[in-house]
Order: sequence, then C-alpha cells, then structure tokens
Amino acid sequence: MKNITLLGPVSSKDIINKFKLSKNLKLPKGHGISLLSILAKGFIKNGCKVTIIILSDYIKKIKNFFLTKNLKIIFCPLRPNGLKFNGKYLGRALDFFYREIQYLKKAINISNTNFICAHWTYEYAIAAINSKKKYSIHIRDIAHKIFFFHLDFYRFIRFLMNLYVFIFGKNFIANSHYTKKNVKCYFNRKISVIYNPVEFINHKFKKKKFNKKKLKILIVTSGGMSKRKNIENGIFAFNLLLKKYPYSSLTLIGSDTEKYGKYYNFCKKNNLLKNIKFTGYINHNKVINFMHKSDILLNPSLEESFGRNYIDAMICKLPIIAGKYSGATKEIVDKNGLLVDVRNSNEIYKALIYYCKNHLIYKKISQNSYEYVKKFDYKNITKKYLNLLMKFSENK
Repeated sequence: MKNITLLGPVSSKDIINKFKLSKNLKLPKGHGISLLSILAKGFIKNGCKVTIIILSDYIKKIKNFFLTKNLKIIFCPLRPNGLKFNGKYLGRALDFFYREIQYLKKAINISNTNFICAHWTYEYAIAAINSKKKYSIHIRDIAHKIFFFHLDFYRFIRFLMNLYVFIFGKNFIANSHYTKKNVKCYFNRKISVIYNPVEFINHKFKKKKFNKKKLKILIVTSGGMSKRKNIENGIFAFNLLLKKYPYSSLTLIGSDTEKYGKYYNFCKKNNLLKNIKFTGYINHNKVINFMHKSDILLNPSLEESFGRNYIDAMICKLPIIAGKYSGATKEIVDKNGLLVDVRNSNEIYKALIYYCKNHLIYKKISQNSYEYVKKFDYKNITKKYLNLLMKFSENK
C-alpha cells in the first residue's frame, strides 16, 4: 500500500509543527485536533505517500499543497455556520454537509490514492463511502452519547449522518473497546479496535516532588462548556481544596476557558475565581509545557471515547484523577490514576487529598504511567493500522 489518503480534521499549525515545516508557510487554517498528523508521520515512516484532505473555513475553492516528497495536503471549503445562512448558502448542517461532501469527493479524485482512511463517522466518512474507492472508517466518538449530552438540532443532524455511515459503510475501526461496545448497536457491524496513536517523547526532565501546600492542578477540555465535560464539578472540588490548602492553583485550558469566557463567567457568578488561571485554547506543545509544570491532571468528563489528555499526562509523568464511570477512561488510564465518581465534587476533592497525603503512591503512579503509555506510541500503532488496511484493501 503506497498511497494513503487521510480524511479528517487537523489544524495546519499541527502539521507544520509535526513535520518541522517553515513557520512562514501560508496554509489555510484547517480545523480540529492533531491525530491525523501523527498518523501521517507514521505512515510515511513505513514507506507510504500520504495525502491529507481537510475542511477549512474562509476559503472559496479547493487548495492543493505539496509539503514534502511524501506529503500532500488538500484543503476544501467549509461553511463557517452550522445552522445560520452563509451568505447565499444554507448552514452546513441544514443540508447535511452536502457542499462539503462534494468538495471532499473532488479532492479524493485528485489525490491519486490507493486507500482512504476517513476519520469520524460524519461528513468525511460519507465522502469516502460515496467515492467508489477502497476505504476504512475510524470511529472516534459515539454520536448517540454526544446527542444525549447535547440535545440540540445540530447534534441531531450529526446523529443522522452517523446512522447513514453505519447503514452504508464498512471496514470500521474503533479507538477503544468502549467505543466498539457502544456502536455495535448499529446493525451489528464488524468493528476492529486500534487505540489512538501518540508520539512518545522521551522527556528529559525529572518530575519534582510536589508541594501539597501549593498544589498545581490542570484541567484540559476540548468540548467547551457542556454537561458532558462536567468541568464545573472540578472547579467546585478545587474550591473545597482551597479551604485546606489555600495556596493551591487551578489552570483551565481549552474551549470556553479564556478570560471573560463561559467558565470565567461561571466562576465569577459563583464567587470561585480565587487562584484559577483561565488560559483558553492553546496549541498542543503549550499544553505539554503546562503539564510539565503541573502536579495533577484532573479530568471530570462524564464520557470519553478515548481521552487523548490521559496519554499526554502519562507521558509527562502526571498522575490523573478522572471518572470511573466515564466511558473509556478506565480502559485507557488503567492503574495509572485515581478513578472516582466525578459526578460528586466531594469525591474529586477526596482524591486530591489522597494524593497530597500519599507521596509514595503519587511517585509510583508517576513512574509506572510513563512506562505504561509506551504501548500507544505511533510507531507501533501505525504498523497495526497498515496490517489491517492491507486486509481491507484485499477484500472485494
């Protein structure tokens, strides 16, 4: 398999950083997270030529860039508004991303690909299904779970698109056994499981022994302010901790965490602003820098289909507190953190105190997690992908 096309969200900044391209390179913005750039790097190291096809707003036509001899990237127009009009065009959800899917299909035709890896079970997967090329569909979230937490029209449209993919699609790969179990209800499709890849970096630093009187807690969220992410309970737990250790601090990173944003306003309304830093969305490298300086990663999310932040934390030797009923959390974190009922802020508080009073356990988790996380390294994961994709490509 020599030519692989990756369809899915990824930011241009992440591609530039991952492949160490010129910072002056002017590319459309792209959108989304860093998963595809890691996969592309792994496939290229295994002798493949890779084309990444991404949607990006504020462009009016398909744009094609040859970045290296083995990497090409194609940007397709994305209407900025989901439900509101975009000039003379409908919101993208109102016609089920029809225009975006047509652009993606055109990009596939010019990619000269042997095989398509479409990520998420929405517009990218629909474009792959309708392309008449051989493809795989990579399941990275659970549409009906997300719809349950976000009961709005936009998520309902996404759920219907997801149903279309499971009716007409094939060659499914889930990012966790939890994800597989929860999507098997769709027509009992055969689904393989391959964990998300990460670039394992041998960090040359010694994790300092934390000062419980100045505990540095980190929350990273990608989903914005929502019932599913449950960040408010993490903030309440931190407020309980301040009563015992008043010099502790909490840093919030991600969607809606900027100063004067939704979480800031929530904290201000509830008189909870003390010792909380509101960072907003920052790139992945800066997130890692914050993890190096922190003592604990707190993830109070009620549902995770994988949990990329867990892997980053373990690479940084950062012990975790997360939900024991929160989807794939137990599967991914394993014994490398404290898992509690995050629906109860008092339970989160008790876990914080437990780390403070048990330095040896904190240190053991820190060291063990660093070794455990190596199994997610992209070099191993992409080999598993290639073996499975080869089988898919041989099927009629």
